[in-house]
Amino acid sequence: MEPPHRHLRGRPQPLRRSRCVHHPGLDHLHRGGRGVTRKRELLITLSGGFLCLFFLGGFALTILPMDEATYADKVFPLLQGNLPGDELERNFEAVKTLSTWFAITLLVVLCLIALASFFLKGNRNPVRAGTILIVAGGATLIGTQLVAFPLAFLFFLAAALCFFRKQQNKKGVIHA
Repeated sequence: MEPPHRHLRGRPQPLRRSRCVHHPGLDHLHRGGRGVTRKRELLITLSGGFLCLFFLGGFALTILPMDEATYADKVFPLLQGNLPGDELERNFEAVKTLSTWFAITLLVVLCLIALASFFLKGNRNPVRAGTILIVAGGATLIGTQLVAFPLAFLFFLAAALCFFRKQQNKKGVIHA
């Protein structure tokens, strides 16, 4: 019985020239034609990540190292219009807990953004990136108790673009 790769026996195969100019050997990652570069999705994703870092990280870095005396002098007078004066300790603990949630949420969202950006770069797997971005948006909503819904909207928008933007092959046929 002949081996299934009979045509390969005894003859060295010529090296194929890769069509990818930027990354030789990674031609299999490119899907024929001009394609979609996914720059919009990447820009929206990184913008959402930067805004999360600025707002959630800024709040966490401001509140977490603060002691109760500083909180009573600087922050609590701003909130005192709505709160009775004897609520200082409970309010301080609630704000500390919220800032801890923001910090944990920020770490989770930044990890998810890094993973989604990996799949978006070079158009590796936009559907998987979209799924990860939906999870990042949900984590932003849940972790901030719906406070950061504009930031989560950016992740949902980038995910929608990942799912619904089509790419064309060499012949102009649209693929999902």
